[in-house]
Amino acid sequence: MDANSVRGSVNAVPYGIDFAADLGDDTVRRLADSMIHQRHFPRPAAQYAEAVKAVLAAGQIPPQSLAMSTRYPEAELLDFLRRLDRHLDELRPWPEP
Repeated sequence: MDANSVRGSVNAVPYGIDFAADLGDDTVRRLADSMIHQRHFPRPAAQYAEAVKAVLAAGQIPPQSLAMSTRYPEAELLDFLRRLDRHLDELRPWPEP
């Protein structure tokens, strides 16, 4: 996955959680469910999951993606992405949306 694809897919995550009350487990579950069933995420979940893994491997969120959040600093977003990544893996195999 190239850097533009990673950034484009990861942009949707902070945008999707910026209005969440917190970044707790309920938010992780809701976002994963929305990705898997393509409720608010138009691309297949595998594309978002791959982008999340790329960001975690890099250890930083692309600046444009980070700018999508007005509430959460990078450290909190990275922690959220780690938990989202684990949860998505736990839910495999994913059903067809």
